[in-house]
Amino acid sequence: MPKVTPGSDLCSAYAETRLAARQRLAVEEAERKKLAAEEAERQKLAAEEAERQRLAAEEAERQRLAVEEAERKKLAAEEAERKKLAAEEAERQKLAAEEAERQKLAAEEAERQKLAAEEAERQRLAAGEKLSDLDFQRELDRLGCLPGPLDGEWGRRTSAALARVASVLDEPLADYQRNANLLNILKTTKDNACKELCKPNETLTERGCVAPARRNAPQNKDCIEIWESVSCAE
Repeated sequence: MPKVTPGSDLCSAYAETRLAARQRLAVEEAERKKLAAEEAERQKLAAEEAERQRLAAEEAERQRLAVEEAERKKLAAEEAERKKLAAEEAERQKLAAEEAERQKLAAEEAERQKLAAEEAERQRLAAGEKLSDLDFQRELDRLGCLPGPLDGEWGRRTSAALARVASVLDEPLADYQRNANLLNILKTTKDNACKELCKPNETLTERGCVAPARRNAPQNKDCIEIWESVSCAE
C-alpha cells in the first residue's frame, strides 16, 4: 500500500472519499428519520381514524338503541291505550247491559202491575161491584180531558170532559151508559188525547182551551163557548 503523506493527492482523495461517505451516511440517516417520522404520522393518523370510527360506531349503536327504546315505549304506550280503551268499552257495554236489564225488569214489573190492575178491575167488575164516578174521572184525567180536581161527582165538568173525548174519538160517548163498556173505551184511549183539541200554545182549563194572556190585550166580552172551549174575537 502506498504511503500517504499530508498534502499529497492521495491524501486529498482519501479525505474527499471519507467526506463523501459521511455526507452519504448523513443523507441516509436524514431520509431514515424522515421516513420514520412519516410512518409515525401515518400510524398516528390511522390510530386517530380508528378511534373516530370506533366512536362513530358507538354513537350509531347508541342512537340505534335509543330508537329501539323509543319504539318500545311507543308500542307499550299504544298497547296500554288499547287496553284502556278496551276496558272502557267493556265497562260501557257492562253498564249498557245492566241498564238494558234494569229497563227490561222495570218494563216487566210495569207490565205485571198493569196486568194485575186489569185483573183486579176484571174481578171487581165480574163481582158486580158498582163503578164510581171517580173511576171515570181518573181515566178522563189521564187523557188530559178533565182539568181541575177529582171530586168523584159526575157534574158539568165531567160531562164536558167526556164530550172532549168524544170529539177526539169521533164517537157519540154521551149515548153510552156509565158502565164497564164506557170505562173500557176510556182505558184503551191513549194518554193526553185531549191535547189534540188545543193549539200548541194553549192550555186546557175548565172553560176550554185558553191561550196565555198577552200584554195590553184588548178586553172583549163577546165570547162563544163551544164544548167548553172559549173563542174570543179581538
